[in-house]
Amino acid sequence: MVSTNNKVIVAYRNANSDGRARVGTVSGTNITFGSEVTFNSGGSAHYISCVYDSTNEKVVIAYTDGGNSSDGTAIVGTVSGTSISF
Repeated sequence: MVSTNNKVIVAYRNANSDGRARVGTVSGTNITFGSEVTFNSGGSAHYISCVYDSTNEKVVIAYTDGGNSSDGTAIVGTVSGTSISF
């Protein structure tokens, strides 16, 4: 997803199934990514999806949390530069 300030957010799980996110800056046909940030640890993030709330300029990442009976979970992120905090 790309916001109005040329940022892209990628949410995924790593080899340990930890939920991770990275912020990328789009410039022409290139994307430069910032550091990886964990939003769910313990190997339990599955079926990850994210959306950008342009009204509040926030990112919402939704996923099922295997460590919590596979319940649906959502977390709100704030982008600052090439980093995201939750």
